[in-house]
Amino acid sequence: TFPCEEEEEMMRKENTEELEVLEAQIKHLQAEVKGLQQQLQEEDCRNITFNFEGPMKDALAYMCGLTEGEGKEVVVSKLEEEVEQLERKIKLQTQINGISVTRCITKTLDHSGRKEVQLFCISGHCSGLVFQVEFKLSEVQEHQRTVNELNVVLDSRDPQSFSSFLSRVE
Repeated sequence: TFPCEEEEEMMRKENTEELEVLEAQIKHLQAEVKGLQQQLQEEDCRNITFNFEGPMKDALAYMCGLTEGEGKEVVVSKLEEEVEQLERKIKLQTQINGISVTRCITKTLDHSGRKEVQLFCISGHCSGLVFQVEFKLSEVQEHQRTVNELNVVLDSRDPQSFSSFLSRVE
């Protein structure tokens, strides 16, 4: 064999070995990414279920694979029942106070052992007045709740609507 062919063969062998090492590293990293994605999904499910109680919490835990038990049909049936009950409560609440909520967004900002901080953004209307309320709710072990950074934005050019809104809020 020629010296040039020997060098080429050695380079091919080195490249093959290096390729095998890189492929093994890729497989290891893919497995690590998959594990981290699964861990993140489980953590998201835990955070979601933390904010709900009763049938809603049970259903979310079941759907996220955190618990086993009743079949999907039973879980869906209980959720439908829960939604209908919540809709009735919201309708009654709107009739009582005249405040209609059109959008509510909740975001968990901090969740550590004893303390949870959530950001709430609520939009709606009352007495012809469109409003948006944003605040942080801090909760320490489900016993003490504190509202921080309260912002209220009202969209009204009519003083009568504003006065009516304030009297309902009081």
